[in-house]
Amino acid sequence: MASQVGGAFGLRLRIAGAAKAMTKPTMFKSIIDVSFQCLKLFGIFALRLKHRTSQPESKMPVPETAAVAGQKRKRDPTRSDRKPSKVKARRKSLDTDASDGQATILQLEAQIVESRRHYNNIVALIQTARGQDVEEDVQILAAVSLCRVFSRLLSAGDMVRSKGMAESEVVIVQWLKERYNEYTALLLASYLRSESGAKQSTGLTLLMRLIKSESRAQKDYNWKNGLPNTLVGVLLALPDGDAVREEFGEKYFKPFDDVRYHTFQSIR
Repeated sequence: MASQVGGAFGLRLRIAGAAKAMTKPTMFKSIIDVSFQCLKLFGIFALRLKHRTSQPESKMPVPETAAVAGQKRKRDPTRSDRKPSKVKARRKSLDTDASDGQATILQLEAQIVESRRHYNNIVALIQTARGQDVEEDVQILAAVSLCRVFSRLLSAGDMVRSKGMAESEVVIVQWLKERYNEYTALLLASYLRSESGAKQSTGLTLLMRLIKSESRAQKDYNWKNGLPNTLVGVLLALPDGDAVREEFGEKYFKPFDDVRYHTFQSIR
């Protein structure tokens, strides 16, 4: 107990001595200066801290698709990372061109049926059917379209010259016959003699349809010196025509007596 009292008394003496020392001007001034500097530094630090917390924190931008370390990036199923290849792009371009060509052919045919003012479309279709820089599908479609056009003209009698016909009408009939001969010559020379099996088969089918239309439109049809005789001659002369000759035999020669008869007449 005596030691605690003595310790407390000694502490009071030290505090009193320190208080007395602080009354001296020099010491008091030093303490004020130090305190002022501390307050100043503290204020600067506080302002900087306030400014830092008030500004949004700037972070280095990270791509949204960046992978987290140790994890694999998941592929977005709605997005394809593959770039379209040149082959696919070219194929798409060709498909588009073919689609446009088919639409044009059908439009030309519809215009011919609509009015004779559009008969010149026949020339455009023949050029397409013959075209060297045209896709084979488009060529074949043009040839089929021409077959429908000429079949209608034959059945309507628009390619027959009659008595009392005006000179302007005679000119049109003659012009149509010339285009018809040009078309059949194209089928015989380019389609039946083609290296493409599709074009050979198409040529045979279209020629036989035209023969059917001719025979129905003309009472005294000339089988011997007409298109049937020319067709048989071309079929027999084809060096690599086994497939198309077999097709002719299965589709036309065996089923139809008149075709079989006139074929034998042509061979003689």
